[in-house]
Amino acid sequence: MKRKIVCIGTLVVDIFVQGIKGSVGPDTGFQSGIEHHAGGNALNVAVGLAKLGAEKGSVICGGIAGNDIFGALFESYFKKYGVAARIKKIKNRRSAKCIIIGFSKKGRAFIGDRGVNGLYSADEAIGLINSARPHIFYAGETSSLPAVDRALGKILRHSAAAGAINVVDCIITDAGYKSKISGYGRFIDVLHVNDREAGILTGKTDMREALRVFAGHGVKLVFISSGGGPLLFSYNGAEYRMPVFPVNCADPTGAGDAFTAAVINALSRLKGTGLGEKLAIEKNLLNTALYAQAAGAAAVTRIGCTDGVSRTAVNTFLKKHGNKLLKGVKKRRV
Repeated sequence: MKRKIVCIGTLVVDIFVQGIKGSVGPDTGFQSGIEHHAGGNALNVAVGLAKLGAEKGSVICGGIAGNDIFGALFESYFKKYGVAARIKKIKNRRSAKCIIIGFSKKGRAFIGDRGVNGLYSADEAIGLINSARPHIFYAGETSSLPAVDRALGKILRHSAAAGAINVVDCIITDAGYKSKISGYGRFIDVLHVNDREAGILTGKTDMREALRVFAGHGVKLVFISSGGGPLLFSYNGAEYRMPVFPVNCADPTGAGDAFTAAVINALSRLKGTGLGEKLAIEKNLLNTALYAQAAGAAAVTRIGCTDGVSRTAVNTFLKKHGNKLLKGVKKRRV
């Protein structure tokens, strides 16, 4: 029997404008290459799982899109990678889009249209859990799904009661976002945030203090990534610091989603049902973190959130640098 993985979150078409010199203005003209890719964290994680070798037919993605050409683009991506799509399409409404402007001096700017993402409901998420009975349930960027975000505690509690491992990625686009994680942290098995998001959610500037706040809310395994900086994570009363892979970055968009997809893929392959059984030995925890970092590194080597993700690319990073990173891990009990 296949162990199902359900992913919910945003569906967004990413439009990449690369190599802009200076500011964007009336004279920018036709200087830069423009590409579009299906994205959004739910699609990125689901497709990332498929590209990393998740069992065919095991990954299910729930979301919402407009009945337009971009909605059709999402469906074509899911079909291409063997992801079961449970997408609600809304007539006469727009799918979400994000223009990502890459400047030649490495900076980026984002212009987004959330489209219909805000119409995805908690009932739809719970219905998907009921029908799929997943082994792992993933929820990402719920800050852009207001109805889901308001009921996230209820959704996670329902998923946990159904026997799923809950993985949450708190992708935050609004610095004024107010989290209720203190009320439902005990239903989160795995939390992934970057350092900016960790600061918003906890009010801490020291990321080790942020780890302890999340642990105090009941979150079992916490990952805090920071772009090119070390990965910090905590589990079972211990904190870890792992170096990052050396990589030439073409586009950092989607690295976090690739990281989370790899965490889910690794957990799905470990023996046991709950997180405690899967991570009963420390080696499994460290290898999961290492594998996730390799997937994140692979993602940034290509433009597009999932284009760089592949088993070959990840294995290349692990073979070249994996042992060195493992030797560089620092641990302390708290």
